Amino acid sequence: MTEKVYIFDVDGTLTPARQPATKEFLTFFEGWAKEHTFYLCSGSDLEKIEEQLPPDTLSLSGGIFACMGNAFYKNNKKVYQRDFRPPLGFERFLKFQLRSSDYPFKTGNHIEKRIGMWNFSIVGRNATLQERKEYHTWDKMSGERLGLVKKIEQTFPGVSAVAGGEISLDLNNPGQDKSQVAEEVLELHPNARLAFVGDRTRPGGNDYALSKKIVDNRLGVSVQTEGWEETINILNILA
Repeated sequence: MTEKVYIFDVDGTLTPARQPATKEFLTFFEGWAKEHTFYLCSGSDLEKIEEQLPPDTLSLSGGIFACMGNAFYKNNKKVYQRDFRPPLGFERFLKFQLRSSDYPFKTGNHIEKRIGMWNFSIVGRNATLQERKEYHTWDKMSGERLGLVKKIEQTFPGVSAVAGGEISLDLNNPGQDKSQVAEEVLELHPNARLAFVGDRTRPGGNDYALSKKIVDNRLGVSVQTEGWEETINILNILA
């Protein structure tokens, strides 16, 4: 019998951007989760995921794929981690892009080194929620992040770059993106049909690689969401 296994992005899918999940969502999701098999797949590290979702919710998952799937946690233990191998001169290149950006406000913590990936932000990860919103609005008009994606991949073919969240880029070696999560889940559930829900499943977004792999290989379905409220509606339909 075919098993349905769900995979969820976290930030912007189950929670507001870089904020804890709402009480309304948790009330719905914890009831839903007890009846379904699911995994979490985030560009964030485990610490940030734990800031957004409470332990009771996390414990209902089959496991947590952090850092674009480069670290996997199950039953509060790390199962594996895969490291990022940045090319020579890559960090210097990012610092040059930071200095060259037309965006005038920088808040610090611009290059965050995580397991298997780096996260790069022009405005900086120290930005307040309001500063994040201001940069996100500016980025939508200027296209800065998508421009940086093209520039990075043209200059460093050994690096894959995608837009993550509202203010940053996720950087990793090719193949060490969220697409690897499909293979890992199918190792655990060989007969499963996958259902992925993410807020950045379009080209250039950090959910795109996983979404494309599932759809192109007919492993299941992928659904774009615009936020946790829409995710509730999606799950009511998919269930």
